[in-house]
Amino acid sequence: MTTENAPALPQDRLANASAIEVLEWAHQTFDSRVALACSFGAEDVALLHMCQRVTTEFRVFSLDTGRLNTETYETMDRLRTRYNVDIEVLFPRSEGVQRMVREHGI
Repeated sequence: MTTENAPALPQDRLANASAIEVLEWAHQTFDSRVALACSFGAEDVALLHMCQRVTTEFRVFSLDTGRLNTETYETMDRLRTRYNVDIEVLFPRSEGVQRMVREHGI
């Protein structure tokens, strides 16, 4: 199911929906295809907490560019433990990162 043919969340309900209601709709509509992209800032941690209130089946992933600070990794580990969640860590192709550094510096 793509977003084009997903059941609509009625506009009047969307305008007045809480974040939890929107996440419930997303889970009911997209099931395991919905995911939280997480960079571990305050907003992402709040969303992760809300996702876990809806279901423990939300997919959570993060992009590790190789340039994250130590606190980010520590936060990721604490959240894995606190919410018992598997956080998928994705890495860019190294060639692209190397090209970016060559062209734009660190």
